[in-house]
Parts: sequence; structure tokens; C-alpha cells
Amino acid sequence: MARRATSSEVDEAAAQWAARLDRGQIGQSDQQALDRWLEDDIRHVGALGRAQAILVRLDMAAALGGDFGAEVHRSPLISRRSLLGASAAAAAIAASAAWIIGRPHFSTYTTGKGEVRLIPLTDGSSVTLNTASHIEVHLGTRRREVRLIDGEALFEVARDRTRPFTVEAGPASVEAVGTAFTVRNTRDRLIVDVQEGAVEMNSTEASFEPRNLTANMRAEAHLRDGILHVSQIDAAEQQDDLAWRDGKIAFRGETLREAADELARYGDTRIVFADSGAAARTITGYFSATDTIGFARAASESLNLDMRVEAGKVIFTSKGANWHPT
Repeated sequence: MARRATSSEVDEAAAQWAARLDRGQIGQSDQQALDRWLEDDIRHVGALGRAQAILVRLDMAAALGGDFGAEVHRSPLISRRSLLGASAAAAAIAASAAWIIGRPHFSTYTTGKGEVRLIPLTDGSSVTLNTASHIEVHLGTRRREVRLIDGEALFEVARDRTRPFTVEAGPASVEAVGTAFTVRNTRDRLIVDVQEGAVEMNSTEASFEPRNLTANMRAEAHLRDGILHVSQIDAAEQQDDLAWRDGKIAFRGETLREAADELARYGDTRIVFADSGAAARTITGYFSATDTIGFARAASESLNLDMRVEAGKVIFTSKGANWHPT
């Protein structure tokens, strides 16, 4: 049986964690270690809250000047003696400490343009991030929470009925126990596709009623009007929508303007149109997500369009049309 840490040891460990958090010295592995430490013993949460509250108070004192502040900042870490000596300060800001204790610790993951990243989670779930995406993850003892700040992600959720898995994105949240689904949060649209199992989609702004979504269902929320559209999609369309995992984009009759907007998520080469007729032509097929010029060459050949490359942009022109960018 493992020895239970003494109160002194808990305080000392909490002081070390508080100091590292204060200096921003927390990487992904450190965050996971901190989460485990907080869950190991109920005393740890309170100890960390007290230590962080004391640091807040000490920073306030340092900002006011005087010998007390100077003494505090000569040492990079706050010792247990300093913590005990400042216990009055901790009591004075107990409300702040309670707020700090209640805050979950989120780990951050991002991708750049054209990057796809697989992120295994400690609960057995995984997240695959598409291009230019940003998420924050917290795996607690009662809930598993993800914030999709921007972009697109595929969530493959390990089953755990005691800890629902919730993704917050824009004005909506999606909750699952064990399933696979994608969430796309870009510009003025939010799209949820369910590959396996079932999820519940809720509005955090009360703009639409909760909806249960099962496999092969899609929910698309237009954020400007708050309207939610739910539809059935077939397996082939779902696989096309997940082509980005392999660095591809699948178009199924989109206009060239729509294709240009999608390709802009993956790279910096812009596609512009000399006339509206070229922009309205439609395209079907699989293309490299990060090779805009290769896409443009293939599209110009198959659609009989003129194409040229100038200063980081591709220009499409209908045969015989004049140059009027659209």
C-alpha cells in the first residue's frame, strides 16, 4: 500500500506546481502529470488553490513595492515557510482561491496550415486535427471536455459512461460517451458529422433545440441566423469528407469558387477569377490539399479554362473572357 503524503509534503508539492504555473513552465506532459496529481488526493486541489492564492497576494505586495516584495522575488520558488507565513493573506483572498480551485486545467493543441496531427488522449480516445485548428482538452474525473476554438477535428471517443465527452464549438456543444464524429468550426458555419454511435448536440445560446444525431447524420448550423439543418449522408460522402486525414480534398460538384475557399484553408496560394463564368464552373475529384497550383492545372485542363500564376495567386479565365477579377 502506497504511503500517504503528509500535509507538509502536499503543501511543498503544491508550492512547486503553483510556481511553475505562475512562470508558464507547463508542457503537455507536465500538464498530464499535474492532472494526475490533482486527482490522486482530494487534498491536492485545495493545496494548489491556496498556493496560487498566496502567489497572487505576494505579487500584489511586490507591485506595491517595499522590502517585502523585493524579498519575495529573490527566490524563483516559494518555499513552504513562505506559504505558511503568508497564510493570513490566503485567508484574506479565500474567494479568489475558491475560483482558482474550480478552474479545470486545459492542454492546448494546434496545427498550422496544411498540417494534420493525431493526438492520443490518456483516456484511450484520440483527436485528429485538420489544418489550421486549435483545441483545448481537459480530462477530469467526472467529465472529459474539449474546446474546438477554430478549425476541424475528428474525435474517436473511448467509451466511459461515468465521464461524458463534450466538445464545445462556437454556440454549440456535442456530447458523447463512446463514438466517432467530426466537428468543423469555421467562419460562420458549424458542422457535425457522426460516423459511429450517437451524440447529443445542444445550443449554448438557446438558438436551436437539442438534437440527437446517430451514425450517418449531419447537423449544420449557420451561425448568422441560428438555424440548424439536419440531414442523412451516405458512407461514401463521409469518407470523402475525411479525405483530409490523408492530405486530400474531395470535391463532389462544388463550384470553383467554393473549391478555392476550401483550398485557402490549407495554403497561402490564392485562386482568383477573371470572370464569373469561370468561378461558377463545377469540379469533381480528389486533389492534394496543399498543392493549389496542381489543382488549378488539373481544373483548367478538365474544364477548358485559361490559367496563369502571378505573385502567389492563380488566375482562372474563361476562354475569350476579359480580365475582371471576381
